[in-house]
Formats: sequence, C-alpha cells, structure tokens
Amino acid sequence: MLGANVFIPEAEDVKDKFTGIAIESRVWNTGSPSIISKWSLKILPSGSQPVLAQFTKMPDQLSIKGQFNNRELTAAMSLEDKTSSKKVTSDPVQGTLLFYVPLEQKTVIAPTTSWELSANDVFGHKTSTKKIMGDWLSR
Repeated sequence: MLGANVFIPEAEDVKDKFTGIAIESRVWNTGSPSIISKWSLKILPSGSQPVLAQFTKMPDQLSIKGQFNNRELTAAMSLEDKTSSKKVTSDPVQGTLLFYVPLEQKTVIAPTTSWELSANDVFGHKTSTKKIMGDWLSR
C-alpha cells in the first residue's frame, strides 16, 4: 500500500452508511507468474471486531472530494483490471483499488486502526500486507 484516499461517498443512499477507500498499491510476484483472482481489505479498529470492506469495480470515472484534496479516478487506474487479465510477474504493477466499508470515516482513519490488504491468485495463494494508520499517517 503506497497511499490512500478515505472519503465520504456523495450518493445519498450510501453517504451515511459507508466510507470509501481508494488504495494506491503496487504488486509483483516472486514466484511463478499468476493472475490475481480476488482482492480484499479488512479494517481492524482497535478493540473491535475486524470489518471486511466491500471491493468495488472501478467506475469509468469517480470524483473524490476530501478535506485536504480532491482526486479523479478512472477505470484505467484499476489495479484489479491490470492484474486479473494479465499475469503478474516480477515487474511491479501499480494501480488503485476501490473499497467501501460500513464504518465511520473517523474509525477508518483512527491512529490505532489497522488495514489488511490481501490478494489471492488463481492457484489459491494469498498474500497480505498490513498497515497501522498511526504509523502510516506520521510518515
């Protein structure tokens, strides 16, 4: 995980129920080249049960408006598209993954909250990386 935008969705039906997360990430394979068949993200608030975020296919265009900056996402940025149709090799592939989680934004970005991003390949191998928000935000 290289960075992320955490945002409140603008759609009326979800803005009070979900927090959006657009994660910029890079992936490569140290073993045999393979296709990634599934991405998942768990949000682990301190002292609470983990919450599985809902992976969402990147739309053609999505405008994210935040407190500090705005960002335009496009389907061409999708890490899922880049890794589900072409084998991942030792050459890094970078892109953005989009998730929505039924938690308040303040919980998602709390310094004691952890995020665990996982990728499963077509052979059933799972690789995960975990970040603690407090460590990540203080870089």
